[in-house]
Amino acid sequence: MSSIMSINKEDIDSFEKCGNYTVSVIECGKIGVSYACLFADAGFRVIGVNTNPHALELLKKGQTLFLKEAYRTLERYMKEGGFTASSNARKTASESDIIVIAVQTAVDRKKKPDYSLLEKMCREVGMGLQKDSLVLFICSTGPGIVEGSMREILEKTSGLKAGLDFGLACSPIQANPLETLSRVSNFSRVVGAIDESSLRIANLVLGRITKSNIMEVSSMKTAEAINLFQNASNEASQALANELAFLCERLGIDFLEILKVAHKSDTFHLPFPGVLNSSARSD
Repeated sequence: MSSIMSINKEDIDSFEKCGNYTVSVIECGKIGVSYACLFADAGFRVIGVNTNPHALELLKKGQTLFLKEAYRTLERYMKEGGFTASSNARKTASESDIIVIAVQTAVDRKKKPDYSLLEKMCREVGMGLQKDSLVLFICSTGPGIVEGSMREILEKTSGLKAGLDFGLACSPIQANPLETLSRVSNFSRVVGAIDESSLRIANLVLGRITKSNIMEVSSMKTAEAINLFQNASNEASQALANELAFLCERLGIDFLEILKVAHKSDTFHLPFPGVLNSSARSD
């Protein structure tokens, strides 16, 4: 069996061939559980890591606090041996070919990102990281975080060099934790990496769980920026829709009628009023 960093498309072009490789999802929470299900559906052996005792007990039963649709998927693959759950990120990393970092960034009271949990999990992963593995970040981080501090932690704790001894890539995703697996698999994805080899392998691996476009960009920093800007754009659109709904209420105008027109228009788009369910939240 080839190491994950030397595979070609034909090495993972079937359910049976994907079973030669192990994917760990750290942490297996709001976004991570969707990826765990999609990778299991593709045939990979999957280990879901969660350090929350209650969430871990549910995972061990093939259940989750989030995506209810995942119950059937996790239960099936757990019975068949394709999915297991663990609280030990270090041990799991040592057994994995692909390590998906899905630790969602917390926001403190001053609205600043708190990367302390992400840093802790990277230290654990680094202490178990094996040569020729791929580390793929799917969490929302500020531009330069993965390439900078997270890379440094992985390299320092593992004694390995990103781009030389292990692959490093970034493909942050915007997803509502209540989305169906079908919708998550149909999201287009942006992927950046530390080098061409990491980019190629990340693209191949994501291609097994993605039915839509995978757009390669020049760096992980660019991928992080696109995710950040998309998040900001979505929140601005949501805030505008809420203000316009209040205005319509004062003017005696049916805002739902305006939304119906907007949804049929090619040039005019508005979201439904409410609170945006951002992926950039703590698990």
